[in-house]
Amino acid sequence: MDGKGESGARLLARARKGVKAEVEALIHEVDGTTRSECFDRLIGRMAWHWHYSFHNQHLIAEQRPTATRVRGKSQWAREGRVVRKGEQAILIYTPGSDTGWPFRMAWVFDVLQTDGPEGAPRIVREAEAWLPAIEAAAQWLGIALRPLSRSEHLVIGLLGNASPDSVGIRHDLAPHERIRVLCHEYAHVLLHLEAGQVLPPREQREMEAEAVSHVVCRALEVPLGNGLESAAEYIVWNGASTADLTRSLRRITSAGKAILTAIEGRRPRSRIPAWKAA
Repeated sequence: MDGKGESGARLLARARKGVKAEVEALIHEVDGTTRSECFDRLIGRMAWHWHYSFHNQHLIAEQRPTATRVRGKSQWAREGRVVRKGEQAILIYTPGSDTGWPFRMAWVFDVLQTDGPEGAPRIVREAEAWLPAIEAAAQWLGIALRPLSRSEHLVIGLLGNASPDSVGIRHDLAPHERIRVLCHEYAHVLLHLEAGQVLPPREQREMEAEAVSHVVCRALEVPLGNGLESAAEYIVWNGASTADLTRSLRRITSAGKAILTAIEGRRPRSRIPAWKAA
């Protein structure tokens, strides 16, 4: 019997239990400010740890709430860093491959648990510097970019519009606004425009797309406004169940990862969970 496999299964069960409690607390939170803060923390977690699954993000935050950059020992070694002796590992689960178990346990560490060259100070890129990569990401996502059509320009307040294989966007947006709108519309293509799928209500679709945009922009440290308040308010939509909200949060995580992977110049491989089976 593979001890790592058994431990991986237990970790997944622990993560599911923790996520369920967290989501139930969010659903039942009646104070708007507290609800917004809870949702904001979830978005921040998705941005910091976007390489990891939604449930692994919970495990990382549970074990080391201050973690920002998390890697395995070999990954840190490739970056010229060494995990300090005696540091307690953050436990996550990974696919079990040939262990006979669907999942197995793995160890990761935050950057503050490592030693290595400090290097040059981190430079926060301006929105203009990110635009070429974000626009190029469309190709990796299988999306064609286009300007809004003349008829679309007549729609008051329309900044962007998504179809199954293209995204239209106004040509006169400021760089940070163009990035926000592009990520919002990319999310619609990834989450809501696949033929034959069962769709959530319109308000929820907008909440998901706006949340994905915030995940991506926060990961890139592109400044944004306060659009999350409306998303946090809608998080308690009528009739929402713990399963519904958990599924929605997993979809937001997966779409954010797909867009960020494409921005890095790679084709996303992860599947985005369907809202509900057709």
